Amino acid sequence: MIRRATAPLENVDLFDQYVVAKDVQPAFLREAELKHGRLAMVGSILLPLTEQFSDNLGINFFQDHPEFVGLGLSFMFISEFGSMVRGWENPLTKPFALKEDYQPGDFGLTFGVNDATLGDQMDKELNNGRLAMIGILGMMAQELVTQQQLF
Repeated sequence: MIRRATAPLENVDLFDQYVVAKDVQPAFLREAELKHGRLAMVGSILLPLTEQFSDNLGINFFQDHPEFVGLGLSFMFISEFGSMVRGWENPLTKPFALKEDYQPGDFGLTFGVNDATLGDQMDKELNNGRLAMIGILGMMAQELVTQQQLF
């Protein structure tokens, strides 16, 4: 189930994926947007959190601690491989195509969400992810410009 534009911009088709990318599978775009939003939500928590335990800037964390680079890349590879196995068509016959019955961003974890509230919860996650992408961009820009910690 891929829903159309969400509030507060449900009547604005400027950034709607059905208008912007006509030849791309909508589920593919929604999958990418959800993954980037989830990563931004985690990043918007971890960036200020790392500064609480260090005197360095949060944007320099991976340069200060290179041992975490492999851990982060491994986690991303494993989760991406899992979603590819679960939701992608055979890449040799249909590259970059998702299965028709695949719900973008679905890890198989419901956490008690029923079908009646599923659409609303999906919209909330999507909008919070969009906000987190903007927020983490602002945090990183602030640290780059000021060269000071956020808090």
